[in-house]
Amino acid sequence: CASDSLSLRLRQSLRDLAQQRLSEVERLADRVTIIRDGRTVESGTLDSLRLTEGAPADASLEELFLKAYR
Repeated sequence: CASDSLSLRLRQSLRDLAQQRLSEVERLADRVTIIRDGRTVESGTLDSLRLTEGAPADASLEELFLKAYR
């Protein structure tokens, strides 16, 4: 169906945009806060978030965001 195809393309475009923004934040920010439903889920430097989440030292902000949101 055409509307399903459009919906899928829109979701993919939004996902791509979000990934670009997270990469930009990772490059520019000293500290980040991940908020879910108006509450802080995680907050700190990328290194501290990696430790908190048990993520590898090279984990991206996108990976940390996805771990924190689960």
